[in-house]
Amino acid sequence: MNQKELESLLLDNLRERLGDECDINVISVLKNNNTRLRAIRFTRKDSIIHPTIYLERYYAMLKDGVSPEDICSTLYGDYMESVKENAPDLSFFTDYEKMREHIVCKLISVDRNEDILKDVPFVPFLDLAAVFYCNVNLSKGHQGSVLIRNNHFKTWNITVDELYKDALENNRKQLGTSARPIADVLTDLFTYLGKTAPEGEEPAVIPEDIQMYVLTNKNGLNGAACMLDRVFMEDFGNKLGGSYFILPSSVHELIVLPVCKDMEIGHLREMVKLINKTEVPREEVLSDEVYIYDYKRKVVAYA
Repeated sequence: MNQKELESLLLDNLRERLGDECDINVISVLKNNNTRLRAIRFTRKDSIIHPTIYLERYYAMLKDGVSPEDICSTLYGDYMESVKENAPDLSFFTDYEKMREHIVCKLISVDRNEDILKDVPFVPFLDLAAVFYCNVNLSKGHQGSVLIRNNHFKTWNITVDELYKDALENNRKQLGTSARPIADVLTDLFTYLGKTAPEGEEPAVIPEDIQMYVLTNKNGLNGAACMLDRVFMEDFGNKLGGSYFILPSSVHELIVLPVCKDMEIGHLREMVKLINKTEVPREEVLSDEVYIYDYKRKVVAYA
């Protein structure tokens, strides 16, 4: 049995189990940076919540020799759990006054997300776009998010500028910001690796005089949006005593270093491109550009 045949079997099984409860279809979901994943969408007739379950897990089960019948049962169980245990209360979703405190934003690449940007409100920022999403509380202490699309936005009777202002305020209050020396970040990583390294191997030691920093938010997810926080970026310029380069290491974090006369911007750009190509998952790539925080003008610009 191949993946297409498995998809057909899963659809038939789910439709038999669920009947008229919802419409069930296999879709190709466009994720960040034009990455597409196969999924089953359950369009529930009694709810604005439409669960989407990605199929990679079930493809892997088939490859590992799990019987098609057991895969069908697992998928059905996953769907029922998502509905009964994890469905968030989004009754407030159509009322922006209730939504306002839940809206935050993240940065994505414009060139890599042309299709997504046709369907969402956004604010341009250099070669990037600030897009908006709603954080929702799930059961068992988990949290999820819903990307704000044009059909949501149009019902709220607000402007993109208002949406952006609220999102930036929520980013600052709810997600916060973080600036750590890269030596500390890497030392934490190597300390962890050192605990699991073969006996006799010493964890790596990072020199303390490396003047590079990692900027992100408190939870490290979509943290590159801290670049939109003018106060945070200016405060960090005050800390460094001048302008600084910004290397977009992923949608989650930025690497920054003070501007110095001997630094070749072309070399920095080539380094960013190489890391994006070889180290960063495709859906997490932010940009191949190098930016600069201009301390005199108090703005982020192309380097």
